[in-house]
Amino acid sequence: MSKKVKYFGCAYGNYNGIKDSKIYYIGTNKKQVKNTIEYYIKERGQVLDIPSDSDISELTEINISCALPLAHMKQNLRAEIRNNVIFWINANAFDYVQRVSQNYEGLKRGDLFKFVPGVDFFGLFFLPEYIMEGLRDYDWGRHMEQVRKWLGRRETILNEGEQRGKIHRERPRPYINN
Repeated sequence: MSKKVKYFGCAYGNYNGIKDSKIYYIGTNKKQVKNTIEYYIKERGQVLDIPSDSDISELTEINISCALPLAHMKQNLRAEIRNNVIFWINANAFDYVQRVSQNYEGLKRGDLFKFVPGVDFFGLFFLPEYIMEGLRDYDWGRHMEQVRKWLGRRETILNEGEQRGKIHRERPRPYINN
C-alpha cells in the first residue's frame, strides 16, 4: 500500500501578466512552501509576502496541465504519478515532461523544484521532491504508442499547412559550440 502523503499549497496571482495564470507553491508541508518563497525573497530579490499558515491550504487533489504551443486540445493523456497527483499532458509536451522528470535536480529553488508546464497560460509550479520522484519513476512507456500516433498525424497536418502557405514554422538551428 502506498504511503499517505499530504500536500499543502498557495498561489500567487497572474504569472507573466496572464489573467488566471498563477504561480503555485505546493509542498508536503507548509514549511517547504514558506522556505521556497523566502528563497525567492532573499536570493532573487523578489517582492513577495510570506503566507501565513492559514493562507496555505491542504490540497486533496493536484491537477497540472502541460502543453507546448500548437497543442491539439484532444490529444491529452492522464498520468497519475502519485495518489491524487495528476498530470494532464498534451502529446506535444510528452517528451518535454519526460526530460524534465529525468533531470529535475537542478531545478531546486529553496525546498521545492521549479516546474514549467509548457505555455505560460498553465502557470508555474514549485513542487516537492516526492512529486518529482513520482514523475521520474512513472511508466511513460504505457503511453508511447498513443502519443506517437497522435504526433504522427499532427506532423502530417502541419506539413500540409506549411506547403499550402497557411502556417510557417521556425526550423531549429544547429547548435554550434564556439
